[in-house]
Amino acid sequence: MPLPKANSWRSTLRLVQLASTITLASTAPAADITFQGLSTTSIEDARSYIKSQIEYIQKNGATTARADDAAFFLQRSLRHRGHDQATVNWQLQGDTVRLTVKEGSQKILQTVNATGNTTLEDSGIRELITSRTRDQLKIPLGKPVPFVPDDIRHGISSIIDYYHLLGYKDAKVTLVPDPPTAPTITLQVFEGTLHQISEITLPEPPTPDLAEALTTLRENHTTQPFTSHTTTSIARELESLGKAHGYYDTTATAAAKTFRPEGTTTQVDILATADFGQRYKISRIKVSGNEKIKDRFFQRKLLEFDGNPYDPQGISKFTSDLLRTGSFKKVITTPTPQKDGTIVLDVEVEEAKTVKFGPYIGYGTYEGIIAGFTYRDANLFGLVRGLGIDAEYTSRGLRGDIFYNDKWFLWSDWELTFGISTQTEQNEGYTKWETGLRAELRRTFLEQHSLSLFATTSLTDITEFEIAEKFLGPENYITSTLGFRYDYGLAPNGISDHQGFEFGSSAAIGIADIPFFRTSARAAYHWPITENTLLSLGARSTAIVPLGTEELLPIDLRTFNGGARTVRSFRERALGPRDNSGFPLGGEFSTAFNAQLEFPLPKAPHGLKGIIFADAGNLTFEFKDAGLTNLNYAAGLGIRYNTPIGPLRIDYGHNLNRQENEPSGSVHIGFGYAF
Repeated sequence: MPLPKANSWRSTLRLVQLASTITLASTAPAADITFQGLSTTSIEDARSYIKSQIEYIQKNGATTARADDAAFFLQRSLRHRGHDQATVNWQLQGDTVRLTVKEGSQKILQTVNATGNTTLEDSGIRELITSRTRDQLKIPLGKPVPFVPDDIRHGISSIIDYYHLLGYKDAKVTLVPDPPTAPTITLQVFEGTLHQISEITLPEPPTPDLAEALTTLRENHTTQPFTSHTTTSIARELESLGKAHGYYDTTATAAAKTFRPEGTTTQVDILATADFGQRYKISRIKVSGNEKIKDRFFQRKLLEFDGNPYDPQGISKFTSDLLRTGSFKKVITTPTPQKDGTIVLDVEVEEAKTVKFGPYIGYGTYEGIIAGFTYRDANLFGLVRGLGIDAEYTSRGLRGDIFYNDKWFLWSDWELTFGISTQTEQNEGYTKWETGLRAELRRTFLEQHSLSLFATTSLTDITEFEIAEKFLGPENYITSTLGFRYDYGLAPNGISDHQGFEFGSSAAIGIADIPFFRTSARAAYHWPITENTLLSLGARSTAIVPLGTEELLPIDLRTFNGGARTVRSFRERALGPRDNSGFPLGGEFSTAFNAQLEFPLPKAPHGLKGIIFADAGNLTFEFKDAGLTNLNYAAGLGIRYNTPIGPLRIDYGHNLNRQENEPSGSVHIGFGYAF
């Protein structure tokens, strides 16, 4: 067998050496830290205090610098936990760091005594003095905390800062004795007098809109505590208001003018001055980012700003108006002051998908199966006009709607909606066919207030009926109405967002075949008790009165009660008078009152909540019997599950004052909000 060549021998030797190195490395002990001398602290806790140092040594090996770091951080952690005499020494043994610990006794802060404090209660003093220790160690309020002198001194600074924020600018807090000793500390508090802002003299504003802003500034600061930062804050706010209203060269100052002792307080008068300079005018408007929306739209919408003084409130409203159309994902306006005292306004937009269409399905206890198709175009003609088409089938009939929406009718602040609808519907006791037109002008003002003027006309044909004819009213009739509606607390799109207080009322005169007067009012309050618990209260009433005739109102013009959104112990439209066959007749007056608590269910899937509710309401066949007598009462339980098309509702309402031939209760299933 031939011997290998010299080069082959060298290669073989290198492989053997490399294999030996790998073998030795794999069998070498891993770097780590060991502890000696721990008494009250467990090894697991000690390792958690210096977790990052241990992981670094295990990964990169032990050195004198790393051992010293580990000892330092362990000693600091022990002292932060009340071992104020703790020491930690280190020793390097190969690749192992040995930490020798002398903990000393752990001291606990048991009692905090305070004297001289009248404004801040003892509990507040204790909370502030222990805040740093509790935050670092995640100790809840009311639980004992370790005695850490450095944290106690930090807490004293926190107490003094808090007094300063309250307006006690001369407040002092000292330890008695100093340095403190465990387990009790005593604080001596000198509060001084409360400094409070009394009067603020502001410069004469050059425009009414800036005057309104300065009035708000004065109201926000008057009677507030006076601190070392108050005058600086007022001056900065004054400058910001000037610049926000187009006075980009605004400079402002503020200073305490007088200090007037009055009893236990010192009233502080402040004098603020400002040089507003000239108001910048918009000289040019540049729009970028639009592709589907025509330039003509922006030119017309921005016409009121071009060449006029910069109006930040108007620009802000313009931005929010564009966003609520659904045609834009983003609208950014950037004013750029020029040397000639004018502003170039850059308007950058990002367009949204404006055409949406698709089918939908659902279910309602009264409607049965619901299936439909909807089409929306939010940018008709490239001018941000809206077109909508809906077609819907339910177990009770068919419905179709077409509407056109112009959010700035004739480029005004009025929103025009014009629609055509037709439907067939089978109700209990009768079936109808109806087609009609509706035009509505709506304007939002003062943020949450809106006013609508509307006109409608419709042709109704009662095609089949089982109700006794004497209760039916006319079978074929034309109804035309003129009316108005006022709403408060709705979102800008006119839809309830179920937050806070809401109110709405409407009135309409019916002409054509059947003259009548209809009015309704509703109010609701939605109170979030906690993040996931909501209390909702609601009330509504409707009245419809025939005018100048003894003729019975058509059944389909009457108001009905009972169902998923009124008194939930009755089926839909089933509360109130009936004919001999048991068919509901409706009436000329109805009320409904609702109270509902929505709360999370323990261990339930996300989005699933429970509710408890109570309802009350009535219905009278004739308006002359209107009132709050003969109310029907309901109480019940339900669940809510959030879905992309609104919350799924399942409710059971129990009839609390059941009369003869009335149900003991009813189940309701549907989508959307109950009220």
